[in-house]
Amino acid sequence: MIPRSDAAAVPVNSGKELLITAGRTPGAMGRGTKSTEFFSLIAGKSRPGPDMPDSTYSHCMTGVNDTTVVVIGGRLHSRSTFFFDLPSGKWTIGPKTLHPR
Repeated sequence: MIPRSDAAAVPVNSGKELLITAGRTPGAMGRGTKSTEFFSLIAGKSRPGPDMPDSTYSHCMTGVNDTTVVVIGGRLHSRSTFFFDLPSGKWTIGPKTLHPR
C-alpha cells in the first residue's frame, strides 16, 4: 500500500475491496498523484490500479452503481469529474461541474 494523504476510497467488488485514488504521497512536494490501488479487505493486501487521467487530491469519490465510480473535484481539478468503469478497468473524463468542488 502506498502511503498517501488527502486520498479518497470507496468499497468495490461487492464490498470485498477498497478502490483508493490519488492523494498526496511522500516526496510529492505537495502535489497530487494520479495513482490508484485496490486494497483487499479479505487478504489485507493491495494491488496497483490504473492511473487516473490526471493528478488530484482532497477530492470526493462515490460509487454510481455496481460497476462505475465517479471522482469529483479536488485541489488540482476543482471542476473535473472522472469516471472509472470496474469491468474494463478504464477511466474516462466526465463533464465539468458548474462550480469548483
